[in-house]
Amino acid sequence: MMAIDTGRLEVARRLSSIFMPHADKKRTTFVDGGGRFVHYTSAAAGLSIIKTKSIWMRNTTCMADYSEVQHGFERLRSDERLRPLVQWLDDSLAGAGSQAVALFDQWWNDTQYGTFIFVNRGA
Repeated sequence: MMAIDTGRLEVARRLSSIFMPHADKKRTTFVDGGGRFVHYTSAAAGLSIIKTKSIWMRNTTCMADYSEVQHGFERLRSDERLRPLVQWLDDSLAGAGSQAVALFDQWWNDTQYGTFIFVNRGA
């Protein structure tokens, strides 16, 4: 197994803190809290990840079943159980529920086309 180059790792951490401070803080909190990353995959794909030491990310619109993201959105928007929560937020916090739904809808295109998943290239 190859040793991790601590110098390069430190440069990566510093760049992360500069260009992605929020993500860096979340990662640090996650790691310091004993968090673990889980990647569900097949045994063959798992071995390939170990051998190649890489995981690739792919836009969900490139998935074989790219409709999963759209299906999730449609289920969320049509779930009648959310209506009482939205109404309560509207009543309690001056329209916060409707504002949250409007923002979610406004951001949907970015979410739909900007959502990425981890994939193992070649597996």
